Amino acid sequence: MTVRHFNDERAPEALHKANFIALAPFIFAAAKAMRDLGFFRLLAGSEKGLTKRELAEKAGVTFYAASVLIDAAYRADMVFREEENEREADVRWSLTKTGLYLATDRMTEVNMNFSADVCAEGLLSLTEALKTGKPEGLKTFSRTASTIYPLLETLPEPARTGWFDYDHFYSDHVFEEELPILKSETSFKSVCDVGGNTGKFALAAAAFDPEVKVTIADLPEQCAAAREKISAAGLSERIALSPCDILKSSPADLPRGIDVWWMSQFLDCFSNEQAVKILRLVREAMEDGAVLAVNEIFGDRQRRDTAALVVDECSLYFTAIANGVSRFFNSGEFMECLETAGFRVKSVHDALGLGHTLIIAEKA
Repeated sequence: MTVRHFNDERAPEALHKANFIALAPFIFAAAKAMRDLGFFRLLAGSEKGLTKRELAEKAGVTFYAASVLIDAAYRADMVFREEENEREADVRWSLTKTGLYLATDRMTEVNMNFSADVCAEGLLSLTEALKTGKPEGLKTFSRTASTIYPLLETLPEPARTGWFDYDHFYSDHVFEEELPILKSETSFKSVCDVGGNTGKFALAAAAFDPEVKVTIADLPEQCAAAREKISAAGLSERIALSPCDILKSSPADLPRGIDVWWMSQFLDCFSNEQAVKILRLVREAMEDGAVLAVNEIFGDRQRRDTAALVVDECSLYFTAIANGVSRFFNSGEFMECLETAGFRVKSVHDALGLGHTLIIAEKA
């Protein structure tokens, strides 16, 4: 439940939630241990539940380990007691619905891995990052880098897998929905994918229309990663690479003859001021009739509380670890950025993929 007024919560419920938050690191650690030790899997596969001793034996841990972990999981509503026996040793434990999602839901798994393997240690520096405007938690991975982006391909495991699984889970399938919309509104034949990352959109666009040509404009490290995937797909003749640092580029550095300037979850890697600077740069490079297409995810345009929670909480990753200045945008703030940069919105398409918004804009 999203609280919208002070009296939406009763005092006991509010106190419980406050302490749930205060003890969140313990609860998260318990959930991850339940997963990593196989407790979730064992309980999900049991029709009548399992005792602590049975769990210990099947998971290969001590009774103490099973007991302390199940008790913690019980208080966090991950498991429930099948029956109230007098002998504690005979109590059988089963997964709650929350526990079942923790055991089987892919989104929950991706979010947990991203939290644990990429963000957990760095988020401890959030307060400092908010004060300095720098990604103070990035020191978890590098003492010299100013943003995480040049490091992505060389992140140590399991952080690298956790980052890319998170990134791809939320974006892989949205392109299938957006490309037909884009085609119906623009009839494009050429696209510049600004911030193309590993080439996911470029490959999807090339597969969608055999006549479309794509140019990826991104950091040299990202272009190098994309080059391998493009070559493996046999699309090197239709997908070009334009290595650049967009914040240091001029309109002359960008490709010409482009119908659609595409940005997919790219501008959320920059501050509002930097986003406006990039948008103005692209606007200057745009030829008459070209359009800007932006794929973003906005917390305030989500249809479900869970989706809004994921978006707005994960914004703190940008603050503490990625760059210190960006976030998943509030849609109102983003529209102001577009207007300031000299664009007029033609259409907005919400609820695509897992909560994305496609904005198509033109020069004002």
